[in-house]
Amino acid sequence: MSVYQREGSPYWWFTFSIDGKRFRGSTGQTDERKARLVEAEKFQQERARPSHEQPWRLREVLGTYWSEHARSLDSSGDIFFHFEMMSDFWGRDKPILEITNSDILDYRAARRGGNIKASETIQAGKPAAWKRRMVSDQGYIRAVAPQTVNRDLAHLQAAMNWAVDMHRKEMPKITWKRLKAKEAPWRIRFASGDELARLLESAHVDLRPIILCAVTTGLRRENILSLQWHQVNLEGGSITLPKVKGDKPHLVRITPCVLPLLERRQLTDEARSSM
Repeated sequence: MSVYQREGSPYWWFTFSIDGKRFRGSTGQTDERKARLVEAEKFQQERARPSHEQPWRLREVLGTYWSEHARSLDSSGDIFFHFEMMSDFWGRDKPILEITNSDILDYRAARRGGNIKASETIQAGKPAAWKRRMVSDQGYIRAVAPQTVNRDLAHLQAAMNWAVDMHRKEMPKITWKRLKAKEAPWRIRFASGDELARLLESAHVDLRPIILCAVTTGLRRENILSLQWHQVNLEGGSITLPKVKGDKPHLVRITPCVLPLLERRQLTDEARSSM
């Protein structure tokens, strides 16, 4: 094993071989001692990984899906949290072929009942606000709705499918549809004009344009708060979101009541930038 520096890169890089297979990459460290520690950790991880012929454990299924695909998704934080809970619940070294429908039912019941321990691993690096919201006074992950459990299982299914499609690994036969928790029917309710008027009247003056934009365009809070002027076409009366569900651009029409708000905001921003 060895670490070295590449021309033009501030980081130390590692290179080593296991059974004739070469591994190399950046350690992400500018200090040589820390780089050697990273290299040693990666070497141990790769040496512990099962060979191509061996069945994978839970850690390989979840870890491979995470590193090769899930970490670049918008929902990566949620996926990583769900994988942490599954790993703690079943054990990271549990052979994937030993996971059964019964195991998943046990996880589903524990998740719904708030009976999964919030281990130090799960809580590591999480802010205090997250812990107050997600962890009970008894030290367990709080109970969740059926919709949340179904998202957990969907992520596990995606990881197993990835192992099959990308790495030709054998996975257990799981009846996913029958394991899906029954979700409550959607409750649809529309606010009346008077209710919207009262909401706008009671809201802070800086929040009123955001509320009005959300109500009239259907945009989510994150889309509105992160909106950039290059996404807004005042002359054409449209807002373009470059990436929504399905990774496709989405065009939203600007309503007449929102247009003057955006025009005034643009003039204000232009005046500030010229100062």
